[in-house]
Amino acid sequence: MNPFTRVSYSRPSGSSWLVSPQRLDPLGTLAAWPFTAAASVVAVGYAVVATVVQWNQVVDPAAAIGAVVVVAITWALVIAGARPAGAPMLAGTGIAAVILAFCAAILETASRLGRNELLQDDFGPLLLGLLLVTLSPYRPAASIVVAAAASAVGLSLLVWPQAASLAVQVPFAEYVVVVTVPVLALGLAGAAFGEQFARSVQLWQRTATREVLAADLDERRGVARSVQQEQVTLLSRDALPFLLRVVAADEVSTADVDRARELSRALRGTLVEELDRSWLDDLGERQRSRRSRVPLVTDPAGLASTMGAEQRAAFTALVLGLCDHPDVDAVSVSIDRTTDDRSRVRVNASTALRGRGIRRLVKQYVSVIRVLFLGVRCNWAETDLTVQFDYVGS
Repeated sequence: MNPFTRVSYSRPSGSSWLVSPQRLDPLGTLAAWPFTAAASVVAVGYAVVATVVQWNQVVDPAAAIGAVVVVAITWALVIAGARPAGAPMLAGTGIAAVILAFCAAILETASRLGRNELLQDDFGPLLLGLLLVTLSPYRPAASIVVAAAASAVGLSLLVWPQAASLAVQVPFAEYVVVVTVPVLALGLAGAAFGEQFARSVQLWQRTATREVLAADLDERRGVARSVQQEQVTLLSRDALPFLLRVVAADEVSTADVDRARELSRALRGTLVEELDRSWLDDLGERQRSRRSRVPLVTDPAGLASTMGAEQRAAFTALVLGLCDHPDVDAVSVSIDRTTDDRSRVRVNASTALRGRGIRRLVKQYVSVIRVLFLGVRCNWAETDLTVQFDYVGS
């Protein structure tokens, strides 16, 4: 068995400054992953080149090499936190990355202390700014602003011990501007992007929610009309002739009593069946109409109806993705209650795929589910795949 486990959280709501784009649009944020990988290569490469080109200014080789190593560790941490299988990026990952990047700037300063000629060619400020831009899809805008401000203050303090040895002597404030502009410009630009993105998505979600509610109302009306039509059909076909016959008869027999009880159960059954029907049952009906593989659904308490709209969309994508895949033989879904406020979903599939094939099959779906649900687990053994996650019912 090859398990990979991650605890994730339901999508938060609130100010666009306090919500990360990844939590609002997990699928769209997957597009930022190639940029993150490319930025890591650029950052580490720039640190190496800058150190080699300015090696004549280095007074402490160990500190210079240590700075490059810390830069590499920083971006390895960012890549690990931003990878799709690790979504969503945790707050601790972002904080640790910024602290490590600032430590690299400290080591770079220490390696050239007393012989540094220019501040413009130091890699610390630029790499801190690039780091903040890279983190903007994964962390809230407010945290990016705080990190940019804190980094700017820290870099300003690093200027003080170098000021006397710099080749260009200008007022101290100009040195501060030189080292803080890259991190502030890039950091605030990343925060502005994240905040605007979050605001746009939240606006779209509010609009979509109104449409979903309106569609849900129409669906409920349709269910009511369907139930009414079935009951009218049952009444006109079976109940009304029975009642006319009983009225015309001189007495009511035991068989008539049994027949009346049978018709009553049938009428009540049509109503209960439609009321208990959920969107998950409709999903199975749509699959059947497409002549595609139909999932076996077990949801005795009707807990599927307590999922949010976005959770339903991600869950549906997973089920349909498994059902429509040619190497998947059977799919089953079960939903049970674990506590008073939490429900557990278990999706099982029988597949001929192995190892990496299974990982490729579910990676994109599980990456989104990790952001929207709790306690996501994905396990496979032999020919069986299980995806399990919890949610708090609305």
